[in-house]
Amino acid sequence: MMPAGGSRLPAYLSINPHGKVPALQLADPLRILTEAIAILPYLAELAPAARLGGMNAIEHARVAEALGFMIGEVHSDWGPHFAPQRFLLDPSGYAELERVTFERLKPQYAFLDGMIGTAPWLLFGRRTIADAYLYMLTRTAGLMPGALKPFTNLAAFRARMERDPGVIAALAEQAAISCSAGEVVLADNA
Repeated sequence: MMPAGGSRLPAYLSINPHGKVPALQLADPLRILTEAIAILPYLAELAPAARLGGMNAIEHARVAEALGFMIGEVHSDWGPHFAPQRFLLDPSGYAELERVTFERLKPQYAFLDGMIGTAPWLLFGRRTIADAYLYMLTRTAGLMPGALKPFTNLAAFRARMERDPGVIAALAEQAAISCSAGEVVLADNA
């Protein structure tokens, strides 16, 4: 995890001048991808046999549609929580802004909860790059009052993902990197 404001530090700005996450630095330090909508399909292309980006034109479009909603609507609506100073000049309004932010997010999480239903994956009955992003959103939901309690399908999805060996390894690696960098790793309360 990056420390609060870490995306505005000079070291990170040298990777992504927009000061936003995510950014993926490839083996060649001059090759950097930014924006989840670019990074996730790139990663899917690295393992074509896994079909993480879809198998045909309509599946590719459905994956893009799901990512567009999660990135463009749900993730962007977290902005007031993570950067209230961008929305209000007076810090005395931050608590109300956070309350409104969480109220705005509830129907979006309800939509995602209905979209996945009791299926193990968001699309096509198999894992796609959309599941990776959905997992991140379920972790972020731990910051909301009640977390995923009202969204039982998303809670079940998150629990399944957290038993996945690849997710376990990735989270352990993230924690190790964060701790070695002196960052505080926060446990979320989902």
